[in-house]
Amino acid sequence: MYIYEDRLKKFLANQGWSAQRFADELGVELSEVEKMLKGEYIGVDTARKFIMYFKIPLVLAYIDFDKTGVENPFAE
Repeated sequence: MYIYEDRLKKFLANQGWSAQRFADELGVELSEVEKMLKGEYIGVDTARKFIMYFKIPLVLAYIDFDKTGVENPFAE
């Protein structure tokens, strides 16, 4: 899964969180959050934790469905 890195950066800035703090919140390694912040692919385990953290529908704003190569299942 790919995340819009600009949106995640804005979220972290608004929260006043470092990448390490967000990694701790998700329960993932810092390297996984660094991948998100670079617009790189994250694996299934990290993606699940990311989705569970933000919940539907908020998480949909962070997932780059085009880059991921799947259609947004919740698009109208």
